[in-house]
Amino acid sequence: MVVSSSNRLIDVVNSIIIDIIFSEDENRGLTDEEKRLIRLGLEGALLEEILRALFEFERLNLSRIAWQVLNDNKDIISERTKYADARMGDIGVMIYFLSQYLDGFSEKVLMDIKDIIQRKLDSDCVDEVIIFLKSMYSADMHEKITELISDRLTRRIRNMSLSELIKLLFWMPKYAFERVLDLAKDLIRKRFSSMAPEQIRIFLLALGIKNRTKLDIFLEHMGDIAYLAGFKDSEVAKLLRTKKEIGKAPINLIIIFHSSIEQQDREMVISTVKETFKVNIKTEELPSMVESVIDSFNIKGIYQGHYIVDTLSVLYDDIFLFVAPYKLLAEEVFIEEDFYNPTFEGGEGMCGIGAIVSIPSEKATDKKIYIYNVVKHELGHVFGLEYHCENDCVMGELQDKPMRFCPRCRQMLIKKGILKKP
Repeated sequence: MVVSSSNRLIDVVNSIIIDIIFSEDENRGLTDEEKRLIRLGLEGALLEEILRALFEFERLNLSRIAWQVLNDNKDIISERTKYADARMGDIGVMIYFLSQYLDGFSEKVLMDIKDIIQRKLDSDCVDEVIIFLKSMYSADMHEKITELISDRLTRRIRNMSLSELIKLLFWMPKYAFERVLDLAKDLIRKRFSSMAPEQIRIFLLALGIKNRTKLDIFLEHMGDIAYLAGFKDSEVAKLLRTKKEIGKAPINLIIIFHSSIEQQDREMVISTVKETFKVNIKTEELPSMVESVIDSFNIKGIYQGHYIVDTLSVLYDDIFLFVAPYKLLAEEVFIEEDFYNPTFEGGEGMCGIGAIVSIPSEKATDKKIYIYNVVKHELGHVFGLEYHCENDCVMGELQDKPMRFCPRCRQMLIKKGILKKP
């Protein structure tokens, strides 16, 4: 086999994966030497590193190897969940992982560390609490965990800040949402009383986009808050997202900038739009109250473009392009793997609605080329190219070079009257 010179678990795992992929027997299990190296790597690994390694096996369709690693090393896995440096979210995801492969053992681990979980519920950040609760839901263990931590969860909720409470409500699994409202009605009223009415309306619309049932539950339990904020039943209709009719060019496009986007990057975005599309451009800053609600979409610094575009779509009548520094995932829901081996997107565009483009501050490639390509790509989706092109095209896989629309995509945009001639 290809033997790693490092004892780091992920290095050992990558060496094994390479060996299996290039092996004559792709269906083989672990050799005795590979088992030894994995155990050695596990002994020095953090729980987060173990999860990253397990998800790497799964990503490459080597679930049988993940099962073998877990089954052969139950003692180490169980002990790692008890370490002081184990975060609550990592513990939850590990229990979820065990539930997929070693069902009975996952519940045993949970019961062994119930006191640790209760202590971490007091100390870990709200993101870790959310990941833990979501993982328990994925593992179909929500009734068990509710029984174990109900009192501690109540105490934690009562000590939350407004931003933490909004984030918890937004991401709380549906089965527990109503329970949280029951536990913290008075606190929610007190915390929400410091919000501007417009901010409450934005939050309610965002909540309904995430899950309409949760909005209905909130309005049923906390209708007085919605009433005081001037939230009308008619506003719920805004949640039924519809494509805006793209009329004859030039059309109106609002470019919304996050406050942290640098001036040179703003100028590059605007110049790319101007030279490519027949649009009337209006620019504005993202309102701070909208930004505070959008912050509820992030867990551990990772955002979902889908929810952000949906939220802005109910606030803006015109087609929009939102430029932000966020690390974006395209999936509609977070899955456990996203926190360990994430694949970030440059943006997300929805036909006839709007787009978000991510310009991370630490972007490694040529920023001008990146902006040039990703802005055209996402607005291409907005203006009707609802696919990823297989040609050498800006609507395909983006490269580190300035890219154009291929003849097929260009012709489609020309027919719509939206594309400027080169």
